[in-house]
Parts: sequence; C-alpha cells; structure tokens
Amino acid sequence: MRTRTAPQLVAMGTFFNPDTTRVIAKRIVLSGHPFRVHRKTASVRYMFFDADDVAFFKPVQLHTKHGRSGHVRESLGTHGYFKAYFDGPVTQMDTVCMALYKRVYPRWSALWRAPAEGKEGGSGVDVNGDVMMQD
Repeated sequence: MRTRTAPQLVAMGTFFNPDTTRVIAKRIVLSGHPFRVHRKTASVRYMFFDADDVAFFKPVQLHTKHGRSGHVRESLGTHGYFKAYFDGPVTQMDTVCMALYKRVYPRWSALWRAPAEGKEGGSGVDVNGDVMMQD
C-alpha cells in the first residue's frame, strides 16, 4: 500500500502560451579583439576562422563594449582577420561584438506519466502518439 505525502514545490515561474504566431528569438554574440587600431579603423581577430565567414557576415553591424558601432570593411588574409570601421575612436583594450539572432519555435508537449508499477520502461504514450489516460 502506498502512503501519500504532502505535495512539494518542484518549479516556479511564469508561463507563456505556446502560440506559434509569437516570435521567440535566441541571441548569440560573437566577439573578437582588435590587434591593430588607427583612430576609427581597427583590424580584428579571433571572431571568424576564414575569409568565407567574414564575407558571409559582412552586412551585419558590429558594436563594441564601450558603445561604438561599426561595420566590416574588408577581409585580411585567409585566417578570418578583418578590417572594421567604427563611428568613433576605438581603443586597444576594447572588445568587438556581433549579435546574431535566430528564431526558435516552441516545442509541442505531451502529458508525462510515470511508468505504472510492475511495468518496465512504460512511456505512457500510445503507438499512435495519443497520450493514455488512466483513472
């Protein structure tokens, strides 16, 4: 016979309706370091691996940790270095960042049921994908 225990709080938070018309975006920030600086122009490294990556992300705007914004001018060599132009002077200790956004779709979920006693590895989901309800 099972003894009943008091319910325990497992999680806490807010719930948004999983509506597919709402846009959920995930942001990733690529960062690089300027290794040569001349006033508003900087040569940046450690952001990309090759010249093809620089050419692909050339239209995306850059920003620095100190608040400067700029864009990619040209690729330098074959190792992912590039020349960038900013709206103000850039310092050597600054960090150059590029924000990338990707749409994320909400997951369709099903009710989770613990496996019944005596059954090994029961998932609680029918072969057709329907969730089985037990009383």
